[in-house]
Amino acid sequence: MSPEIVRINSWDLPATGSRGKAIDATVNITNTGTETIWFVVSVAGTSTTGESIVGLGTIELAAGATNDVHVKIPVPGDADAAGTYTLYPDVYTFDGYPDVGTLQATGSGDSIVIS
Repeated sequence: MSPEIVRINSWDLPATGSRGKAIDATVNITNTGTETIWFVVSVAGTSTTGESIVGLGTIELAAGATNDVHVKIPVPGDADAAGTYTLYPDVYTFDGYPDVGTLQATGSGDSIVIS
């Protein structure tokens, strides 16, 4: 197994959002590797009715550094976008995104209600 190179420390997501307006999430990560690396942070998920949303953020972190990554998640404006979503933060190396085989860390899910 490869040594861990990134850790998700925490993340914040608002409890509610509106159709047609982007959601702002913040994911705090630490580069636990031994070199400076670019990371892609994805916050994505689906609603109880099967609608999907995803937002991305990128950051360059030196070895041992910890920082917040701001992720803006676009929400469609149509009626189908309303509902309760469960979203998860995932961290990839920049060169590995979006290959799920290169997923470096994943966080616990959190819910948001879009109206």
